[in-house]
Amino acid sequence: MPVVADPTVRSVILERSAETSRIAHLLRRAAFGASPTELARSVALGFERTVDALLDFDAVPDMPDPAAVIPNFDPERIASMQQRWVYRLVGSPKPLQEKMTLFWHSHFATANSKVNNAGWMWNQNELFRRHALGNFRTLVHEVAKDPAMMRWLDTVTSKKGRPNENFARELFELFTMGIGNYTEEDIKEAARAFTGWEVRNDAFFFNRAQHDSGQKTIFGRTGAFTGEQVIDLAVSHPATARFIATKLYVYFVDDHPSKQTIDRLATIFTQNGYELKPLVRAILLSPEFSSPAAYHAKIKSPVDFVIGSVKALGIPAFPQLAATLTSLGQALFNPPTVKGWPEGVEWISASSLLARQNFANQLTSGRNAARRPWITPAEDLAALGLRKDEEVVDFYLNLLVDGDVTPAMRNALLAYLASGSRAPGRRGWDGKVRGLIHLIMSSPVYQFN
Repeated sequence: MPVVADPTVRSVILERSAETSRIAHLLRRAAFGASPTELARSVALGFERTVDALLDFDAVPDMPDPAAVIPNFDPERIASMQQRWVYRLVGSPKPLQEKMTLFWHSHFATANSKVNNAGWMWNQNELFRRHALGNFRTLVHEVAKDPAMMRWLDTVTSKKGRPNENFARELFELFTMGIGNYTEEDIKEAARAFTGWEVRNDAFFFNRAQHDSGQKTIFGRTGAFTGEQVIDLAVSHPATARFIATKLYVYFVDDHPSKQTIDRLATIFTQNGYELKPLVRAILLSPEFSSPAAYHAKIKSPVDFVIGSVKALGIPAFPQLAATLTSLGQALFNPPTVKGWPEGVEWISASSLLARQNFANQLTSGRNAARRPWITPAEDLAALGLRKDEEVVDFYLNLLVDGDVTPAMRNALLAYLASGSRAPGRRGWDGKVRGLIHLIMSSPVYQFN
């Protein structure tokens, strides 16, 4: 996929300013990175207007359903659903919506390994997409009645006199308040409120005969609470706003929010009636988000690494990306536990780092199924008028890592480029530039968002 021969792209990336790096940081955290053309477009827009453009995705037309272009698509196979989502992650014109869909997928971690229904998993994915930046209370209500969630946490087996505690426990611990804000007795009482919740004909069904309508005491309050009322109690608990604000801050900014920051964000969340868009907007426009402490401070998840790489290089989605994510430890629709995926250093090991380097080599050296090269760096550089070694090295360093490398590393890359032939073809200049891109993508700094 050639880079557009636009002088703006050349100047924005080659003459990178601090503001360009700040906007690239925003696009890595609130999207999945950007192609050179997308980055130039956002720089022209400015930081705050780019934030608004990312947030206001409801005004953007959606992309066609990728299912129509995925070879051998089978709606009953989870592998097809993984590919369907990967195509959206790469190609959606609403990247923050997909970023939030991924967040909710890990927050309400539901795995097809138990649900065993690809259609239900995709419907849940669409639920997360529909409420990505909507109202949190509404989201929790809909997730509670989602067939995939109801099978995952055994609500479907909860009967009057034999309540199953799994959903009530995770509702309090993982979905709303966080541990330490409720008692075991609260869980037992709340579980009674979700009895009689069943799935019939692929949809929620309330079986009144199996529902425990008796008095229950939860958080010190007594009443004949229904499941819906228990959800309202949990969402309205003072700990919930802080819990959600903390998780979103860690997702977008860094792993060490201050108490004052979380108090401020939690207040915004509650004052806006648990609407998510004002909360996320406050996070993205906060001084903490643009601070040096947040810059290149989070290790890329496999999704950030893989999707960010193909977007930066302008490569369209292809089916094998889903299997690559699985091999790197992030199998979509199959988070490892009820706590979802980890954040931080757990993404990196000797084997996963080697797998990342191999994937980078695949992108930079490989060809797609049509036997056409995924990238055409020699042609791209010629189109942009970049010929000097310094220009070539700085272009790719700025594009891929904001130029955030030591002088020693830059000099090493210049020496690498100077050591090769200038002859055309893969054994000459084209191959040398591909090697340069691979080296940058294999560097430590490229593993950080």
